[in-house]
Amino acid sequence: MKYKLQKFPIPILPSKSFYNHLILVSITLGMVFIIKYWYISSTEKDLFFILYPVTGLIELYSGQLSVYLPDSGFYFSSLNILINKSCSGVNFWVIALCVSAWNVANHIHDLKKKLLGLALSLLCAYVLTLFTNSLRILTAIWLTDLKEIVPWIASSWFHQAQGAFTYLSVLVAYHLGIQTIISHKKTFDYPTV
Repeated sequence: MKYKLQKFPIPILPSKSFYNHLILVSITLGMVFIIKYWYISSTEKDLFFILYPVTGLIELYSGQLSVYLPDSGFYFSSLNILINKSCSGVNFWVIALCVSAWNVANHIHDLKKKLLGLALSLLCAYVLTLFTNSLRILTAIWLTDLKEIVPWIASSWFHQAQGAFTYLSVLVAYHLGIQTIISHKKTFDYPTV
């Protein structure tokens, strides 16, 4: 009886690109954990960096002025709305950061460029959060003007549904925008000869 020598496959080690991807995903998850943990115990004063610009945009587009109440947030007396921690948009900021980081991780291979992309993602997600949160609040203000015609517009479930719709629509558009930019720029970090 003849015995055949079995050939065992040589284990394939993950590539450098895989480790770069793993580093970026780990840093992103760390950032998400830190932001979410910080947000749990944050106050309106801690969230001033996000509440103040949103309030400024609302003042600009609505023509109404607000008053800052240190323990409550920004109050618009003429509109009878309070912009506080619950409508800061931090959760949206985290999700937008993850969308950006996912695209960076999947389309850029060099570690330095990935880290630069992550920093840019944090900034882009912040700006997108300011815009989207302002849009959500302005839309809610505009829709409250219709409560005499459609009474259920003033209900809390509709307010939450309107916010979810706004956030989801902007996230999808943001992701598609990133994908469009990437598809037009296929040579992000490929070496030239």
